[in-house]
Formats: sequence, structure tokens, C-alpha cells
Amino acid sequence: MGDVVNMLRISNDLLKNAWCLFDLKKFTKKESLIISNETLDS
Repeated sequence: MGDVVNMLRISNDLLKNAWCLFDLKKFTKKESLIISNETLDS
């Protein structure tokens, strides 16, 4: 029973990490566009 709980906990953490990475990708894409625009302006 403990193994099942651990597996659920691990998969839950993996899901959370996947969402964080997904958000990070969107964020970095936006940020890199902003940064490249700023460097072009200067």
C-alpha cells in the first residue's frame, strides 16, 4: 500500500513540474522577445 502512495505522490510531483516547465517555456518565450526588442532598440 505504501508503494502505491509513493507512486501517486511521485507522479503528482512530476505533473506539477511539467506544468512549471510549460509555464516557464511560455514565460521565457515572451521574455526573450522583450529582451531581443530591447537590445535591438539600444
